[in-house]
Amino acid sequence: REIRDEEMKRRRQRSVDLEEELGGGSSKKKKELQRNPWDVPAHLYQKTDLCNKLYDVLRGFKDTENRLLCEFLVRVPNRRSIPEYYKIVQHPIDLIRIQQKLKTDGYENVPLFLSDIRLLINNSKTYYRPSSEEHKRAIAFEKEFLRTLQEISEYEDL
Repeated sequence: REIRDEEMKRRRQRSVDLEEELGGGSSKKKKELQRNPWDVPAHLYQKTDLCNKLYDVLRGFKDTENRLLCEFLVRVPNRRSIPEYYKIVQHPIDLIRIQQKLKTDGYENVPLFLSDIRLLINNSKTYYRPSSEEHKRAIAFEKEFLRTLQEISEYEDL
């Protein structure tokens, strides 16, 4: 299990490194215009307390009918009841697993945390049909999360 976790960390870090490499070489204004909404400023990478803040906020996201957006993201579907989920989703993750990693200092930096949140959202958007309530809620959750990430990043910049 530890080997698998280390491999996932390496994959996520390679992804972060690749994104940084691809984004390099342009002017500051151009970078701002092309900024990936999942990126955080470099000076915030090691602020792992930011991960806890983001997690606390995302657990409270609600839709227009005052329902929690994350309720279907708390646990991955049961492997016995819905085995096809595990055929479609290669790397299952849920909010409980993310919370456990936060409590055990499993995130060495903010991009690793964001990578898991992104994986969580992408898993939902991959598995559920675009017309489904879950898919729509995953999109709403992602929008709310990115808005919050932007606000916190700007606040932390002050």
